[in-house]
Amino acid sequence: MKWAGRAWARGDLIADDQGSDHDDEAAFWGIDPGQLTRDPSGSGTGTGIWPQNVPVVRAFLAVCNQWRTVSAGLAGFRVVGLDYTAARAGLRMSGIRITPQLWAEVQVIESAAVAAMRES
Repeated sequence: MKWAGRAWARGDLIADDQGSDHDDEAAFWGIDPGQLTRDPSGSGTGTGIWPQNVPVVRAFLAVCNQWRTVSAGLAGFRVVGLDYTAARAGLRMSGIRITPQLWAEVQVIESAAVAAMRES
């Protein structure tokens, strides 16, 4: 899941050759559907989204534009993390039922995404 957060922040989610039912959902959120993958096992690269992690990645993608930022002066701004109130509303409006475990997994992706955004 950390890979998904870093890959999202860098725009490097791996392409899926199989086509899938998530294309419309990805397009709705402004994401190129070709960037998502369900089964990276055949790639040999060790990257991609495992099938069991698809629900958490979908949840993250539903709220990936709800960042809380702080001013960094002349450097612009710094990402702090997801705005949890806005994320909760976004998940609810997306029809995603969030459980404590799913939310903890979203936070793993969030942490990795923040770290990757701070690297640049």
